[in-house]
Amino acid sequence: MSRNKITFYVLHMNYGGVESSVAQIANFLVDDFDVEIVSVYDFGKIPFKLDDRIEVIYLTNQKPNRQELKQAWQSKRGFVRELIKAGALWLSRRRLVKEHIKNNSAQVLISTRVLFHDLIGKYSEKNQVKICQEHVDYKFNTKYLKKVLRSIKKADYLMPVSQFLADDYQNMTKIKIKYIPHSVKVADNYNYHPSKKIMAVGRLSPDKGFVDLIDVFKLISDADDEFSLDIYGDGDEKADLELQISQLSLKNVKLHGFQSPEVLNEAYKQAGLFVMCSLDESFGLVFIESFAHGVPAIAFDSARGAREIINPSAGILIKNRDKVAMAKAILELTDEQKNSMSLVARQIAKKYDINIIKQQWIDFISQVIKEKQ
Repeated sequence: MSRNKITFYVLHMNYGGVESSVAQIANFLVDDFDVEIVSVYDFGKIPFKLDDRIEVIYLTNQKPNRQELKQAWQSKRGFVRELIKAGALWLSRRRLVKEHIKNNSAQVLISTRVLFHDLIGKYSEKNQVKICQEHVDYKFNTKYLKKVLRSIKKADYLMPVSQFLADDYQNMTKIKIKYIPHSVKVADNYNYHPSKKIMAVGRLSPDKGFVDLIDVFKLISDADDEFSLDIYGDGDEKADLELQISQLSLKNVKLHGFQSPEVLNEAYKQAGLFVMCSLDESFGLVFIESFAHGVPAIAFDSARGAREIINPSAGILIKNRDKVAMAKAILELTDEQKNSMSLVARQIAKKYDINIIKQQWIDFISQVIKEKQ
């Protein structure tokens, strides 16, 4: 008996929260459905565990020229050439995805970006389920919000990545809204120690606020040199962060690059605090990952995703992106307070248990297929 098929449309399967989420959901569904991931770009080995039964299709071997464009702008050499190339790549990826959709017989199409929302709406068949995942917090960016609302007009479901986004969109569109949170495996061997090791995880890009985090750590280190900061992740900002660390003469800061889940699990076991300084965050998967290991979290409240997950019993939210206040809060936390927060953090993480969320996805996909029959 043939199985129903699901196609995910992604820009790439390299490092990133969207890509990690897609890999996890695809792994959830492959026991019950045929699953394929259609990626525009091929960046080589996928850094996430992916079931061997999941087919990954790449539409081009070309690479985005974002770095070349940035360098050309800074050097004032070859900028027009790189700009023309970037435009051609944008048009090319639209055409490639459009052609794949027109020839795709899968029962369910899941889009992960605004560009793909529009394309699956325009070029899929009426009997195909069209699901648009929205991973970005528009944060009152009306231009982006209008783009999303235009792109989902022919969708069957909009799936925002967080509850607050789901609530927002519920009041803005007649499209059905479905929210299924990210999931996490809650560690079995829970053994939290309230150490002075601070941990951070994320893409090294300006929106993740690592420059601010290093500034915060400078204040902490000046007051107590027993603290350390371990940052896990890669990105375009790596060289700038290395320079900042050197200029501030910080000896207890390490940039570990992208690491496997196994390495991160070991790091969480040693961490006393998880800190995030993102300018905005649509959900904050890293918080529930730290909570799953019983590690309390501190973040700026500018990230709405942080406000959704962190409560005062499991962490601290700092107002107005106040770096001095964040450093002070970290320095003043007692071991007793950390231990108490750790217990609550574990309880919060259990709401996102991987087995619970997996079943929600299977039930939802089964439901939407029946709705089209």
